[in-house]
Amino acid sequence: MWSDDDWAVIRRGHRPVGMDDRWSAYMEGDTLHLHRSCTGHQIYEARFGRMPGGRSVVAARVEAGRERHRRVGDAYDRLLLELLVDTILLERPGPRRWDEPASLR
Repeated sequence: MWSDDDWAVIRRGHRPVGMDDRWSAYMEGDTLHLHRSCTGHQIYEARFGRMPGGRSVVAARVEAGRERHRRVGDAYDRLLLELLVDTILLERPGPRRWDEPASLR
């Protein structure tokens, strides 16, 4: 769930600014399109809907072609889509696994 303030930022999309910036994103209506910046291939498409308290993804599509995207499974893609919105579009810090003790990895 993303707040109305978050939604205003998400709607601006994201243009990659360097070689390490791996994603580009843009909105068409209530649909977010996420593309790999190095290939231009769309990997995710997510349609947002208004819910009490903000916006949420109500439908999503993921690239199924193995030459374009190595799918692990639906749960992984749901988590990655949420992580991309939070870290790429909203610029929130993501998990930093390298800070965890090796026993927790």
